[in-house]
Amino acid sequence: MSPIQLDTDATIDDLLDIMRKRRSCRRYLDEPVDDALIQNILEAGRWAPSGCSSEPWELIVVRDEAIRNELADVYVDLRKYSEDADTGPDGFPFPDMNYIRVAPAFVVVVGDRRLNRTYPQLFYRYDIYQQSMASCMQNMFLAAAAQGLGATWISMGNKMEDPLNKMFDIPEGYRIEFLLAVGWPDLKREVRDRRPLSELVHHERFDHARARSDESISGYVAGLRSRRRNDRELSGETPTSLGHGT
Repeated sequence: MSPIQLDTDATIDDLLDIMRKRRSCRRYLDEPVDDALIQNILEAGRWAPSGCSSEPWELIVVRDEAIRNELADVYVDLRKYSEDADTGPDGFPFPDMNYIRVAPAFVVVVGDRRLNRTYPQLFYRYDIYQQSMASCMQNMFLAAAAQGLGATWISMGNKMEDPLNKMFDIPEGYRIEFLLAVGWPDLKREVRDRRPLSELVHHERFDHARARSDESISGYVAGLRSRRRNDRELSGETPTSLGHGT
């Protein structure tokens, strides 16, 4: 029996090229993004896989400058809690969140947590929900890159939840999971290397001879933070000192 193949002219090389060149962007030109480009991003999110085809996402498109400034105020103000908890020479290299004021468009990705009931109780229902939401976000991220747009995945925090729920009038049962900033990049990022497949692919069972020790992970994390710090200093994405993004 011959395999059933997707009816598409796209190639795996096209897909991998976009994936390899996609980079998070936190510096944007102050220029609008056409509605058609945003619509393509939303369409990509709509076609993401989800557990039991539950499609637990709702997408809020934000362009209004006043709302973007209010959003930036929340992140700049509340990030102090993370900075205070993760400071010092090896602390996390926080970016300057004021790019939120410049990025011309956002997609607020809202999930309907009630759809957890769709999934079998044998599995971690909330994990399936989160995996579904993340697949929607990843699709939109790639759609932005495919159109030459910059984008960045903005995480949520528990102290941000209440003010953002009020800002976007989120009803009971729903939750803002992430935000996607979208705009024309004001920075060209190099293609980042990844761990080689020979390090991360196992066959049939986990190869314990290649398991990383706690010490190696600690060094790896420190190296990642150092590299991220250097990247942000070169790109101008990091404030010169702590000060909650100002």
